[in-house]
Amino acid sequence: MKLSKREEEKVLMYLEGAGLSFQPLLNEMFDHIITDIEGRMEEGASFDRAFTSVITEIPQNHFMHVQQETMETIKKRFTLSRVFTFLFLGLIILASLFKFLHLPGAGQLMIGSFLMVAVSLLISSISGVFLNITRKGTLWVLTLIIGVLVLLGGFSFKIFHLPGAGMLVVIAVLLLLISSIVISINIFRSTAKDRNLLTYLHEKYTPGIERSLLILLAGALFFKVSGLIKGAGFFVGDISLIIVIYGAGMQLLALYWRTFEHNPERRGNWMLFILIAAICFFLIPIIRPLFSENVLLISALLFYISAGALIYLLQSSDSNQLLSGIVLTIYPVHFALWSLTEIAVLPQSFNEILYSIPVTMFWLILLLLFRKDRMMFTYMILAFAAYMLQYPPQ
Repeated sequence: MKLSKREEEKVLMYLEGAGLSFQPLLNEMFDHIITDIEGRMEEGASFDRAFTSVITEIPQNHFMHVQQETMETIKKRFTLSRVFTFLFLGLIILASLFKFLHLPGAGQLMIGSFLMVAVSLLISSISGVFLNITRKGTLWVLTLIIGVLVLLGGFSFKIFHLPGAGMLVVIAVLLLLISSIVISINIFRSTAKDRNLLTYLHEKYTPGIERSLLILLAGALFFKVSGLIKGAGFFVGDISLIIVIYGAGMQLLALYWRTFEHNPERRGNWMLFILIAAICFFLIPIIRPLFSENVLLISALLFYISAGALIYLLQSSDSNQLLSGIVLTIYPVHFALWSLTEIAVLPQSFNEILYSIPVTMFWLILLLLFRKDRMMFTYMILAFAAYMLQYPPQ
């Protein structure tokens, strides 16, 4: 027997009056008590009698104690996750330093950094799933996390030149792509009240993700510049730049999902742009060994255009939209010109203009300029990391 809306509101008021304020726990306790009341009503009891019977069996201050224990557990898990994230950042920068100074153990340190970020992802995702088990999208959040872990495994295999690295990367990309497409479709079909688990968790971790990307980008930039000055053939900052590109790309997709989830009326047909961006972004590692460089460059260019178009369309301020529109046009043009030099349509000497100190400073200033605009800032982190990865021109 299903309760009426008035009866459900009475249960909710009781729980809130008992001191429950943590929403995930409140939802769980609400569902538990509703189920208990409905079971007793099916046995013949009225709502009032069933409600009174249920709440009298609950010890005094029971919900306050449960909430306190839950919050302490969450705090420990988040603190532990943060510790492993900082260990990841420290180890990957240390690995770059060892590589730069030609010291032994650089590869092992890099693998250690991957293990740290894997543990951090597992702690945060498992605790998030456990505390929000009733939300939709649990399976695809776990699939996304598994995809990231397999991708880190593929990179680890590549570092030590182990067989199967390419296969691991392909599996990871397919997991990331499939989960991204399913999450996009689910969000497109959802209502404003029906929040996806991934976007719910991402909203809490966004500031930490941004800080991590900036720390990695700063470290990569330092080693890149040092490598250029030293004249090294292999730039140790490149690995960090690749991680920044992947991290910023996934961060950007999550920001799109959150925006459309909070604003269903703005979805229209723009979800197609998300699908194009996701497909082009995740397929690049698979395209690279299988197709010609032309296909790779076209795929990357389509990502920059579709991702930029979404940001432009979602800008709320006319002044921001104008400035963003100019920047979001300049970078794809810059990338297109570089692509034309790669396929020998333009002379290689043209790259000396595209990749120079004034242009580098221009992109760096734009990165700082958009630091308060989350989508533009993430796009610029990705674009600047990709720019530095291609620097210097060959």
